[in-house]
Order: sequence, then C-alpha cells, then structure tokens
Amino acid sequence: MLDVPEMLTPDDLAARLQVSAATIYRMQADGQIPGRLVRGKLRFVWSEVVKALPRAPATRQESARMQEFGVREVRMLKQLVRLDLRR
Repeated sequence: MLDVPEMLTPDDLAARLQVSAATIYRMQADGQIPGRLVRGKLRFVWSEVVKALPRAPATRQESARMQEFGVREVRMLKQLVRLDLRR
C-alpha cells in the first residue's frame, strides 16, 4: 500500500507550530524548511519539516547558538521537540 505523506498548507503548518503564516513563508524562502508547489500552491510535508528543523538546545553552547533565532522560531523548535517525544 502507498504511504501518502501528510501535506500541510502554510496556515496549517503555522497553526501546528504556533507561529504566524508569515514566519512559515519566510522560513521556506530562507531555506530553513522545505516546501513544494502542488498545483501552483505551496505545501509542506510534515515529516520533511520535522527533519529540517534543528532540535531544541541541550547545552549552554547550543543555547548560545540559538540566540540568532527569533523568539517565534525558538517556540516552534520547543513545540517540535514536544511533538516528537509524544510519538
């Protein structure tokens, strides 16, 4: 049986990650998350997004590197870690 990936709209992904749709568009344009055009509309595969984003920092050194991210991106990363742990 074919395994069909979960496709999300920018608004769906923004809601799941608790960020604005503008943040999703910016992250995709910056190459931080992969997106694809489906019939001319931007869509995201959830499993690809999870793999593309870095994990939340575990050490002070990693935390210092995270300061280059905005507050919304840090919240998003924490949310992703929580979602990953639930699986």
